[in-house]
Amino acid sequence: MNHRNSIILRANQDSSQAISFKRFENEGKVMIYNIDKNRNCNLTCECQVSENNVDIIDCVFFPCAYGNIIAFGMADHSIIFKKENFNGESLQYETIEMENDDTDSSNSSQLPQFGSNLRISLHPPELNLGFISTDGIIHIFFIDYGNKIKLIPIRRYRNNEIFLWFNFNDNSSIWCATQNKIHKYALNSFDSKIEKILPTKLQLKNDESELKFIDASISPVKFENDERVAVLMSDGNVHIFLGNPGSQHPVSKIESEIENPLSVEWSPLGTRIAICSEVSSPKCYIESTYNVWNEIETSTK
Repeated sequence: MNHRNSIILRANQDSSQAISFKRFENEGKVMIYNIDKNRNCNLTCECQVSENNVDIIDCVFFPCAYGNIIAFGMADHSIIFKKENFNGESLQYETIEMENDDTDSSNSSQLPQFGSNLRISLHPPELNLGFISTDGIIHIFFIDYGNKIKLIPIRRYRNNEIFLWFNFNDNSSIWCATQNKIHKYALNSFDSKIEKILPTKLQLKNDESELKFIDASISPVKFENDERVAVLMSDGNVHIFLGNPGSQHPVSKIESEIENPLSVEWSPLGTRIAICSEVSSPKCYIESTYNVWNEIETSTK
């Protein structure tokens, strides 16, 4: 498997549409699919997001209530919004113009430079967008959407260590990660509501190797009204944390030991976890009983 040819796949809120693009050197090109009732992906169009062939780093769908709108985070640190439009002959995605926020007189009203983790909250009542800037700060905006899009800053989260990952959890909080900890913040507060400690050392015979944070994923389904967060570390193992303020340490561990780990993702029903690698096929695990995970054999054909 050539990891330079691996792709990123994103689905919308109701899994009726999906988008894919090359993880590396994509030159701003994406493929957009409709997903039928049999879960088949049917290509509907190819879209050139960037006129200057700038690579796409991340993308995210708006909630379905807003129509087929996609936000793209670009390698030149900009954000581009595209909306589906049928011109009578073909399906196209047109750029939505952005309007500066004139309510903020404290600075130039320019957006911070996009770095990674472009996210949109799918939980009403507000439509919020967030990302991690190039200096490791989490920025949260309210999306004012009419004929144009205006991003109004509402929150900014800093830490002594830079943030490496974040995602919206519900309509009132976010989860985020630094190198050594994961945190939960309420959107109406700058104080860390919950904090969990990540493993930092990997014991290899008589030698210790430093573990690094790679990726994380929030389960879309709560278990007994408790959240769960899966954290992928550089040794390829996944540590699962509960969202309550009790134990600071993981309650479960998936020892995949996958080489060159790249990402982790919960399934929509919260019963499976997929772990992707830069150099090998993904590994998938199913929860047989609470917090007990067994690998699912997958075909490599």
